[in-house]
Amino acid sequence: TGQKIKHLPAIGQLNIGHPLGPYLKASLGIFAKYDNYQRDKDTAAEFITPVDTITTGADLKLIANVAGFNATVSGSYFNRNKWERWGDPNDLEYKPSQKDYFRWEASISKDQYFSGFRKLHFKLGYLDGTDLDRFSKYEFGSFSSHPMHGFQSGSLRTQTAWVANLSYGINIEDIIRFEGFYDQALLTDKISGFQNDYFSGAGLLASLNGPWKNSLFRAELGVPVVRNGVTGFVVNVLVLKL
Repeated sequence: TGQKIKHLPAIGQLNIGHPLGPYLKASLGIFAKYDNYQRDKDTAAEFITPVDTITTGADLKLIANVAGFNATVSGSYFNRNKWERWGDPNDLEYKPSQKDYFRWEASISKDQYFSGFRKLHFKLGYLDGTDLDRFSKYEFGSFSSHPMHGFQSGSLRTQTAWVANLSYGINIEDIIRFEGFYDQALLTDKISGFQNDYFSGAGLLASLNGPWKNSLFRAELGVPVVRNGVTGFVVNVLVLKL
């Protein structure tokens, strides 16, 4: 708890895409990201808070759709405007080389549709990078692009991961939709002590139309299955109005 801090990010991004034939698309994203770091009430007095910084970079992505399969390969470069010493002075994770860093991913997914608006989804992916630190590693959770149902955001961070996501959804009389999830990951990260450590989590989502026009209610419960010491569960409730 002495290393807990608050992180408030903001990001703007411009994407440009172009098809390369009937099955392949390339896209380039140019982005700027602002990170604000603040001390928490539990932050230890000796812990050095990271400096606020602007990060700029680019993301290149190739997406292929063939025979119902979706394959994606992407690579991203990030450059922090400034990055100074942070952390526990007796056990610094900080390295000057982490001022800029790379991340790359590859994934393949498949959606299978059945009658009655039922859908089976499967995805397998690999995540990696160089010069990643606590604030740039891959993170799993509700607000991450890499879901791991049942794990709170920030409870799992890793340099390298194999991930697999499975979900099945069904509509009941076009009134309410249920969707079940099962997520799995093999994580490798020296600082976290992971060496192909296996984690898994399960979730259940229910969504239905709200009483107002073009509104939707969503409620989701997630619990860790193979937790390796991580405790707790996650509940999300959303009201969407278009």
